[in-house]
Amino acid sequence: MTLLLAGFLAGLNACRKEGKDNDEPEPKPEAGKLQVSFPPGTISFSLVDSAVISLQPAGSAQPARIIMGRTNKWLQADLAGLANGNWTARLTIYTHSAATGSSIGMNYALTKELVVPADRDKGLNIDGPTGRVSHQWKPSVVIPNADRSVVLTVPLDLTDPLLDLQLADAGRWEYAYFEKNAYRKEGQTEHPVTGHFVECEGECLPAGTLANNRLAFAQMAEDIGRLPHNRGELFGMLLGKNSNDDLTFFYKYDID
Repeated sequence: MTLLLAGFLAGLNACRKEGKDNDEPEPKPEAGKLQVSFPPGTISFSLVDSAVISLQPAGSAQPARIIMGRTNKWLQADLAGLANGNWTARLTIYTHSAATGSSIGMNYALTKELVVPADRDKGLNIDGPTGRVSHQWKPSVVIPNADRSVVLTVPLDLTDPLLDLQLADAGRWEYAYFEKNAYRKEGQTEHPVTGHFVECEGECLPAGTLANNRLAFAQMAEDIGRLPHNRGELFGMLLGKNSNDDLTFFYKYDID
C-alpha cells in the first residue's frame, strides 16, 4: 500500500499561523457586498485558494452559487441583485497546506442568515476562519491522491457524521474502510475515548454510497457529544482491483 498522506499537528497549526498578510487593517463593510476579511488570529490569506458562496432564498430549493472574488487581502461577493426577504448564505473557503510538497488541503464552511434589504444595503464583513474545530467556521480535511481522481473530505468536528469520498473511476476500486477515533490527551499520554468505522465493498463503491454520506459516522456523532475528548484521528484504506492502486489515509489533530 502507498501512504497517501499523514497529517499531524504541524500541518494543522501551519494553517492557523498568522502571516504578514494578516496585518492589514480590517476593511469596513461596503454597501451591497459581503466580504470575508482575515485579521490577526485567523488563517493566513496566502493559504486561500478559492471561495464560493451559495445564496438560497427562504422557501426555495434552488440556491445560486457564486465564486467569491479576491480584493486586496479579503474575499468579496456582490449582494446587489438579491430580492427582498430572508436568505441563507453558505460560504466555503478552500485552502492549501503551508507545508512544502504537501497535497493536503482544508475547507472551512460557515452558514449565515441574511435579511434583505437591511444586510444588503449596509454590507457585511465576516472574519475568516481561525482553523480551530470549535470556531464558527467548520474545518474539514481534504485529502486527494496524486492525480485527484480520489478526493476524501472529512470534517474535523467529531460530532459531524459526514464522510465524502469522490471517485472519478469508481469501478477501479473494490473495498473502502474508514475509521474515526477520539482521544483524551493528558500531558504526554493519550487515552482512547471512542471510535467507529464504516466500510464499503463490491457494488457499494460504484453506487457512490460514500459520496457525500451525511450519516456515515452518525453513531460516533451521537456518542462523542457526552465524552470528553481533545484529539481526533482519521484512518482509511481504499483497495483497488489492481493492488498497485491501493491507498492509505491518516490524519491526526488537536481539537479545541
